[in-house]
Amino acid sequence: MSYFPNLAKKFVPICTILFVTLLIKLWWYEPHPPFWDGAVYLSMGKYLFSGGQVGLIEPFRPIIWPAILGLFWKLGGDPIFVGRILEMIFSLGNIGLVYLIGQRVYDQKTALIATFFFSLSPTYFFWENNFYSDIPGSFLGLLVVYLFLQKQFFLSGIVGGLAFFMRFTQIIPIVLLGGFHVVERSPLRLSLSFVRYVLGLIISTVPFVVAYFRLYGDMFSPLKEAKEIYGQVLVYWHQEILFCLKMFFRIEGWIFIFVPLSIIAFRRNASKQKLMLLLIGIVSFVWVGKLPIYLDLPRFFIASLPYLYLLSADGISNSYRFIKKHSVLSSYLFSIVIVILVGMQFLKISNIHFPRNKLNIFQLYAQQNEKDIKGPLWISDPTAVAFSDLKVDELMYYPIFDSKKISTLRSNLSTANYIFWDSRALPCRPKDDLVCEEAKQDLLNEIKKDFKPEVYFENPAGTLTQGIFKRPVATRPDIPNSQ
Repeated sequence: MSYFPNLAKKFVPICTILFVTLLIKLWWYEPHPPFWDGAVYLSMGKYLFSGGQVGLIEPFRPIIWPAILGLFWKLGGDPIFVGRILEMIFSLGNIGLVYLIGQRVYDQKTALIATFFFSLSPTYFFWENNFYSDIPGSFLGLLVVYLFLQKQFFLSGIVGGLAFFMRFTQIIPIVLLGGFHVVERSPLRLSLSFVRYVLGLIISTVPFVVAYFRLYGDMFSPLKEAKEIYGQVLVYWHQEILFCLKMFFRIEGWIFIFVPLSIIAFRRNASKQKLMLLLIGIVSFVWVGKLPIYLDLPRFFIASLPYLYLLSADGISNSYRFIKKHSVLSSYLFSIVIVILVGMQFLKISNIHFPRNKLNIFQLYAQQNEKDIKGPLWISDPTAVAFSDLKVDELMYYPIFDSKKISTLRSNLSTANYIFWDSRALPCRPKDDLVCEEAKQDLLNEIKKDFKPEVYFENPAGTLTQGIFKRPVATRPDIPNSQ
């Protein structure tokens, strides 16, 4: 008869946290037009499920998340709404896995502390409203770790392959877990568990490799393009790890000052499982300092946050036990500090705001004139086609807007019928490249000369910042004898 009370004691607290978190998320939910990457995933999904007749494609992106959104679009659903609901579900799944992993590696109290603070992560609250692939990727990455801890090595490998093709940065826990097979097992047991793990990875990876081959003619095309793009972007947008730390504490709060205390406690009470979480969390965070950093730096923390919250909770638990042993009064003061940290988390969440739920000029034009727009269509911002089923023929920003890209655009300008121009979405890289800036202006001058402006906006200085240009019928390449 003690089974049910023990079960309730084990799961009622986490279920309560999940339920309250869901209520907060539903209350806080605020619809708004999708951001850059969300619009890319949405349009890629349409491309995949229309045979390339709708949407756009960026070859360096993983395809699982776009395929999920595209499937709901193909079934007649609203992929934007569905994407946000799925993000919320994956976010709650992350919280549940943090609890299960914390309980497995530490204890229930530490797991509950980690889960409680993690459920109030401002970064998660903000980015789950944008249907990016980071949170679903983090969920699969945590599931890989949990299955590994449960010694379900084959399933861990299966999910590992899915995690990688959901979000390439999930390669970190996949590789580290493979390394732990080597460190933890004897030669005979290593061969069996490691083979099961790798076999699972291979089985779940092969279908996507085949899909990439059919899409691009090269099964490794996404990885090659990602390497090339990140290699260029790192030079232009890279920030040092100290900048990341400063941003990290400003957004997530000061609970992470307890991470060093967890590391100190680890030296006295070491275990391979704790080392595994420590390495995954630290390496994932340090990796942020090596990624291209621009306007959306905080979302790169998502992969490391679950592990850092677990480490922080362990630091809090060890600190409280140490303080309570030496001074009851100090333990009360320590509890007050923790309550203050909780209040800071709620304050940060309450201060999160999104842009107005209003379509921009490109979205409005595409939505109102969708039937009349005959490609080829060039865009400078993927959000332009988020609310329409147009096919995009040229991504002016992809892979990076520099002098070489501008030269290619000028060479192919005669093939375009519509151009959605947004100077803000086409910053020259590097910033001090005057040749690029001059070439950009020359490109705009050619567009203004050969195309008719349908809608345009200028800044106070009289410089055109946004414009929708349509090639006159008499010169359109898709109409015979029009040249």
